[in-house]
This record gives sequence, structure tokens and C-alpha cells, in this order.
Amino acid sequence: MPLLIKSNKKGIMYFTTIVFLVLAMTSSTFASCHAGNIIEGHHSPQPLSDTWTCYIYPGCDLKGCANYCEHMGKKREGCQCITECADPSECCCKD
Repeated sequence: MPLLIKSNKKGIMYFTTIVFLVLAMTSSTFASCHAGNIIEGHHSPQPLSDTWTCYIYPGCDLKGCANYCEHMGKKREGCQCITECADPSECCCKD
């Protein structure tokens, strides 16, 4: 019986170590899109000023976003689709 307990402890430790290593490698190889310009070569979108309102808009395209902004009582001109760091994508309208 003590041999079985030692074997289970060893297996649990091995599994825990493997999971930790996989998580550490994954988090270090996939740069966060929120890191901004800190990581060379990875740029996050510029933050929008206070005069914008963003709405969830899956599969955002500029024409649809402009129509949606107008529907929501916002300006059609200058609307933006935010797809990077946004899931689902967002339609942002000038107030």
C-alpha cells in the first residue's frame, strides 16, 4: 500500500509540473494585445478618446458600422471597427 501512495504522489507531481510548464510556455509565446508598444513589433490599437461609444458588433465592417452608428443616434463619419483585442468585434462611433 505505501508503494501505491508514493506512486500516486509521483504521478500527481509529474502532472502538475507538466501543466505548469505548458502554461508558462504558452503565456510567454503569445504576446498580449494589450501590451501596446512595450513589446517591439506588437502594437495594440490606440485608445479612443472620451467622445466615442463602442458597441458589440460581431463581424464588423465599416459600412455596417456606419449604418449602426446612425441607427444608434451617433455620427456615421469616422466610425471604426475594433477587431484586435475584442471578441466579438466592436463598432465604435463618434458621439
